[in-house]
Amino acid sequence: MSVLVQNKPDVRTDAEILDILEKRDSGLSCRQIGEGLGTTKGAIIGLTGRVDRATEASKHDGTMPRYWWRDGLNRRGSE
Repeated sequence: MSVLVQNKPDVRTDAEILDILEKRDSGLSCRQIGEGLGTTKGAIIGLTGRVDRATEASKHDGTMPRYWWRDGLNRRGSE
């Protein structure tokens, strides 16, 4: 088990967020993703929840389409 630094903000790059979303969508649990990244299940739940809320259709302002990361993954896979 990894040791977590207390009070350290969980800052992720866009590429890391895409990887987390891809892992979640492929069926890995938040615990499995967190263990692989050396963080907690709660951190993964929080990150994915914020992304999901930001892309909800009812709150969407037209700047980011719902499931925007899937287009990014498709482009990344074709490079």
